[in-house]
Amino acid sequence: MGRLAGFRYRDIIKKIRAFGFVFYRQAAGSHEIWYNPETDLYTTIPGVAQLRAEVLNLDYKPVSVMCKKGHHPQNVQRPIPNHSEDMPEGTLRAILKQAGIAPEEFLSL
Repeated sequence: MGRLAGFRYRDIIKKIRAFGFVFYRQAAGSHEIWYNPETDLYTTIPGVAQLRAEVLNLDYKPVSVMCKKGHHPQNVQRPIPNHSEDMPEGTLRAILKQAGIAPEEFLSL
């Protein structure tokens, strides 16, 4: 097992948020797009058809999210989170590469 093995969705989201990423939109299937307005980078996080409620503090209530760069936020319905499996290490590496986050930076949080 590598250093990036064994991370659950909720742990990844907490760390991604610490780097300034915000939920941008639901993508095809169970993927989500997250955006960092400071770096203008996007990353796709897969396999989140149902996320854990404690991660994003949702209760099937509308949540304010960015629609498009420069546009006003809009309210959307998001599912209650329920993703408990570990993210594969290669997938996490791809997420970090898209996000412009070095694995060492990610692990240091």
